[in-house]
Amino acid sequence: MKRRLTGCLLDNNLNKEFEATIFPLNLMQTITLQPKYRIRRGFVVQNGFLNYVLCILGICLILFLHITKALDQLLILQSDLNTFLHLASIFDAVFYIFATLVMFTENLILGKINVELIIKIYEVYRYLACPHVVKVSRNYNWFWFCLIFSTYLFFAVLSILIGNVKSMNILCGISIVYLDVNIIFAMQIIKFLTLEINLWRLEMENFRVSCSNTNDKYIKKYTETRGEILYITYLNILKASTLFEKIFHKTVISIVAKAFWFIWACKSVGLLCCLCAACQQFYLAVRDVDAANAIKLSDELCWDSFCLVGVRRLSKQVSRLNAAWTITRGVHAGGLFRVDAALPLRLLQLLAAYTVVLLQFAFV
Repeated sequence: MKRRLTGCLLDNNLNKEFEATIFPLNLMQTITLQPKYRIRRGFVVQNGFLNYVLCILGICLILFLHITKALDQLLILQSDLNTFLHLASIFDAVFYIFATLVMFTENLILGKINVELIIKIYEVYRYLACPHVVKVSRNYNWFWFCLIFSTYLFFAVLSILIGNVKSMNILCGISIVYLDVNIIFAMQIIKFLTLEINLWRLEMENFRVSCSNTNDKYIKKYTETRGEILYITYLNILKASTLFEKIFHKTVISIVAKAFWFIWACKSVGLLCCLCAACQQFYLAVRDVDAANAIKLSDELCWDSFCLVGVRRLSKQVSRLNAAWTITRGVHAGGLFRVDAALPLRLLQLLAAYTVVLLQFAFV
């Protein structure tokens, strides 16, 4: 008999398919010494003592590298050559020191919420089980795992071959992979939620069709029960998006700040665009569900039949949920801005406006 681990909840047992899907994401975080949760014997649980020791070691290593880099740049700042580059390097080190401390603090505070997010996603998957979708998501997770680490390894080897780059700068460049890993984790989570919403919409349509083909009062109880399960499943998707916002809003702020101040960092800008596109797809999926419900509610079907009453009730409940979520939610970064497809354009517009202002001051 499998003994339950200490700290396990009653509903955090994962099946092998789902565990294999999120394993690449957890492995990425473990390699960067910043795991958000752990998976043991098929259970997802909060970080244990060894995991926290691993996090502290990772934080100390990153802080040591960037503080050393900042002090090294301060020592050579007296030279008139490349003063701007040295200042940019110091600002870069300070930025990553601050971002590292914020990420570590969030990991400690939100340990339970990290586990709850995975459980919510799994509860939805358990009802809307689709092996093809899980397989596609797992392949994308491994793709990003290989891409991010191979990219950093390539640039590290290239810097060594060039020979003009200090070893401290190379190590600092490798150490910041944790920020990109957090963005990839957020992006894959929101993509999986989008897939679940699309599957839920298909399940809702099948439910409506099956109810419209019968008018037997004896299966009314069955349709009401299935409608309640569909409602709870959709509610769990929206709750998971709320937990997603709580966990990753500071990560989004960090990557936005990096992409805005270091606009030449194409990698950060590219990851930000991918995350914004994933969030926009999630919004569109929610909008499609709302539009489908509105069409069905305005349809001229006989809503007085025994079975279709449950469909109508479910459609109204989902419409109310979507209205409340659209007004108050969406994925926001600390309440500062909404993460959607227009965010990169707004940042570019802001950058262009400040550039014009600075140029006016320069030529006055």
